[in-house]
Amino acid sequence: MSRKIVEYKLVDSEKDIARSYEPRRKPKRSRILLHEWQSMTLEHSFRMNPYPDRIEKYNLFLKTKIPIKNIKIWFQNRRAREKSSYEEMEEMYEAGYRGLDIKATAFTEEFQYYKY
Repeated sequence: MSRKIVEYKLVDSEKDIARSYEPRRKPKRSRILLHEWQSMTLEHSFRMNPYPDRIEKYNLFLKTKIPIKNIKIWFQNRRAREKSSYEEMEEMYEAGYRGLDIKATAFTEEFQYYKY
């Protein structure tokens, strides 16, 4: 029979007790700064296909030397940015279109009022 060795630590101060209840956090990851040619390569690839498969991501990794995980996240963020800018433009268009209708209606009513 094999014996399990179990180690126990005696906690003898308030500081140790408080530390034992603190959640262990992972260190914050540092941001990867892209060179201009890397971001241009990613942008070009995004225009060709905003949803790259594993092979395309791997090829981008070989070209840019950016880790695949970061490439995946870059595409997710880029799609989100594209969606939000599209929605903003759509809202501006609708607001402008409604504004033009109101002005046109006011102008035609004015014009009809002063018509002889």
